[in-house]
Amino acid sequence: MPRHPPLRPLAPTTALFLCLLATPTTAQQAAVVIKVETPVEALAFSPDGKTLAAARGDNTVALWDLATRKPRAVLRHERRPLALAFSPDGKTLAAGGGDSFAKLWDVATGTEKRALEHDLVDVGALAWLPDGKTLAVGAGKHVQLWDAPAGKKTRLLAKHRAPVSGVAVSPDGATLATLAFAEKASELRLWDLKTGRAKPPLQGLDDFDEIVHLAMSPDGKRLAVLGHKFDKKQTEGVPVIEGAIVRLWNPAAPRPILSIKVLPNSGGSLAFSPNGKFLALPSADDAVLVCDAATGREVLSLKGHDRQVLAAAFSPDGRTLASAGHDDTIRLWDLSKLP
Repeated sequence: MPRHPPLRPLAPTTALFLCLLATPTTAQQAAVVIKVETPVEALAFSPDGKTLAAARGDNTVALWDLATRKPRAVLRHERRPLALAFSPDGKTLAAGGGDSFAKLWDVATGTEKRALEHDLVDVGALAWLPDGKTLAVGAGKHVQLWDAPAGKKTRLLAKHRAPVSGVAVSPDGATLATLAFAEKASELRLWDLKTGRAKPPLQGLDDFDEIVHLAMSPDGKRLAVLGHKFDKKQTEGVPVIEGAIVRLWNPAAPRPILSIKVLPNSGGSLAFSPNGKFLALPSADDAVLVCDAATGREVLSLKGHDRQVLAAAFSPDGRTLASAGHDDTIRLWDLSKLP
């Protein structure tokens, strides 16, 4: 196992766990494998768990019928889609990426309902508010709120220092978390959606060289980020990832409550289970880790991919974990035995 340098000291109330050094229940069981013939960068389950959306490297989003394990619609973009979000009622899929649009698709028919344009900047993140009407779009260095059915902009949040790559909304719709991702310029902010103003900044980010993914627990009481530390050495001018850390906060308090250190992976995916008890993230050995979100202990190591994993998503009932990446497959893992 590679050695990692020590982390900076954390606040006395912060616990540090080494996820890969825990004693896991390693899962070598076979997963249901869906061949997609192209890398997959993002996954999202519909609220009823019957459809899985996959953002593919061929500039399409495929809607997979999980009963038949066949695509029932292929949604075409001009450039590679990077972000997916189903509306709360499951009738609309928002998808965005390098073509400067957040496109709204009718899930039942696979037809485009509307395209929300963002002035020649990439769409890096999407999240629906609980009202099912408002869509938060991270585009370029801003977060734009839209009245999606009407196709009208409603509020523009203040500019970030780097392109926005993550957004998450609290279950009451009162708070929006945003992540702007760039080397040495990453930002994590919380916004009061009633006023449009940023809340006091969270502490415990200074030791990250970059922050690559953001997730909020379903109850809104925990915020998690996946970040990287770089080796001082570089390969052909590209920073080498030396270590990866998942750090969690209670959004009501400034200091982190838990850090989980894992083997480095240049991918950026992080997902809470529907009950908030577990976190799923890719590992450097082409596996998917499932960790206890309260203690950081590794619960499962799901192995089967033979190339880097880029995306992971829990089904709404928490009984299935979908994972995908550079090996041109989607794997569906049975988690029904998890507590």
